[in-house]
Amino acid sequence: MKILSSKLIIVFALILSAVSAIYAEDIFTDPERIRPDQKKKLLINENNLKTKDPILYIYNFHSTRRCISCMAIEKTTGTTLEENFKKEVENGRIKRFIVNVEDKKNKKLAEKYEVFGTALYLVRIQKGKETIVDLTAEGFKYAKNKPEKLAEILKEKISENLK
Repeated sequence: MKILSSKLIIVFALILSAVSAIYAEDIFTDPERIRPDQKKKLLINENNLKTKDPILYIYNFHSTRRCISCMAIEKTTGTTLEENFKKEVENGRIKRFIVNVEDKKNKKLAEKYEVFGTALYLVRIQKGKETIVDLTAEGFKYAKNKPEKLAEILKEKISENLK
């Protein structure tokens, strides 16, 4: 009886892992598997998936109650984009989102990136692959007292991820 129950547990575990692999949310590994409802949810469209050139999403995540550092990160990000990447923003290669993680409409996005408060993410999408660069630590370290240093880091990372 013990052997039979062990075998049933193993079979059940194998079935469960196969089903979860089929329905996994890692849709970026195969762009053809993306359902229309997922495209909208993830702010992705056909052009983003098939383009040779990467598209960069910049997320300034924040809570409803904002600290000075959070606002400084957002301001430095905006200034850096305006001064160095205006053309890329205008032609859609860079898209910036300021996201309140406590707003119900942003719940799925916050969960996707596991963000619960202030965060600065660069998300590069190219040929259906997503690469995340987390600049939150640098934002908190420099935005308030050395915004030029954060701007330098942003400029470097943005340029690097547009290649």
